Amino acid sequence: MSLKKEMECNEEISGIIAKSLKKRYDRKCDCAVMFTGGKDSTYLLWLMKNVYKLNIMAITIDNGFCYEKMLDYSHEICRRMDVEHHIIRYGTDEFKQMYQSMFFEYEIFNEDYGKNNYVCMICSYVLWKIAAKEAERLNIPMIVLGVDLAQINCLGVINGDIDSSSNRILSRAYSMAYLKTQELLSRSKAYNQNEAYKKFIDDLCGTGLSVETLFPFLYLNYNVEDIKSIIREKVGWDEKRLFHSDKKYISSGCRIVEAIHDISALGIIDLNEEAYYGVLKKAGAIGDVYHQREQTNTVFLENPVLEELGVKEYFEKICICKNICCQAKK
Repeated sequence: MSLKKEMECNEEISGIIAKSLKKRYDRKCDCAVMFTGGKDSTYLLWLMKNVYKLNIMAITIDNGFCYEKMLDYSHEICRRMDVEHHIIRYGTDEFKQMYQSMFFEYEIFNEDYGKNNYVCMICSYVLWKIAAKEAERLNIPMIVLGVDLAQINCLGVINGDIDSSSNRILSRAYSMAYLKTQELLSRSKAYNQNEAYKKFIDDLCGTGLSVETLFPFLYLNYNVEDIKSIIREKVGWDEKRLFHSDKKYISSGCRIVEAIHDISALGIIDLNEEAYYGVLKKAGAIGDVYHQREQTNTVFLENPVLEELGVKEYFEKICICKNICCQAKK
């Protein structure tokens, strides 16, 4: 059954929501959706409000490297849907330290993640913790997270049939993944030399524990075209307002993602789009119309994010040592 036909409440999702709402009767709202304005989070925002009839809030976390058009459009979508939009702005300092440490000391993270895109994975766990911490502060019992099939598959904890316990298992896996994230980040020079950054990481540990996390795509027939069709019709969502192309499946409102692609030829980190795309295609969630970024043996160091992070010269030296071609994009 396609998502288009799943306009009735899913039994497992309804059960998780009901249990969560019993925890706090004086709550500010029923749940907070982690929101970027992209297709998945927009769909979940619409779903929670219109199908499950919840009083919701949208939480967007600005890491200092978000495209401004993403922030503007996410706010516009919330205004159209009459949903309170809560933006958490950290500026660039805390996240800049985190990204710098992951680039400068990539060997620490390669030990556990290999060349897979550890930057985005680690960042996603940190963002999840920030959202849970904020929900706890605002007395919101549950956050809703748009983790898709490929992202769930990366954790490797959901095998076999999906049932009412699967959400709890995935929530525990996220908690364990964050603890591992904190352990890796604590081994970096930035963590041990910068008190403000250390406090940023340490303060997240042990917070948000009373907040339930709901992963709706565990229980829904995830299909990219169905999701887009629904939110185009119901919300007037337009991906071209966010991204240059409607044919790329993996699009992001974060400028770090494009920077990772530009340096992938260094051999220290890879977006791993082919494997990601393969999981979705095998599950019938995506069709042949989508394509990935062009693979190249050249490193492009003119991305302004690399300059902002202060890693450009470092990567130039790696290019020289490895005899890798580097140039500006045309």
